[in-house]
Amino acid sequence: MSEKNESNGSKHGFVFATLLLLLPVLYVLSTGPVAWSMDKTHQFGGLIPKEAVVDFYSPVIWLHDDTFFHDPLDRYWRFWGV
Repeated sequence: MSEKNESNGSKHGFVFATLLLLLPVLYVLSTGPVAWSMDKTHQFGGLIPKEAVVDFYSPVIWLHDDTFFHDPLDRYWRFWGV
């Protein structure tokens, strides 16, 4: 394999690993804007049922209710006015 191909492969691996680590963080952080938007637009103007959003974020709700993330998540959501 050439040096250029090895370089591209390791670059793609780094990008993939970074995305793999960032996606869960972005998922949790998205709860603030989504909750704020649900509050301000009354469930996205009725387009998305509240139950669907609760189901999608049930892992984050579990983190809030059953782990030490309760206080940090509360502070984060208060930051968003929720």
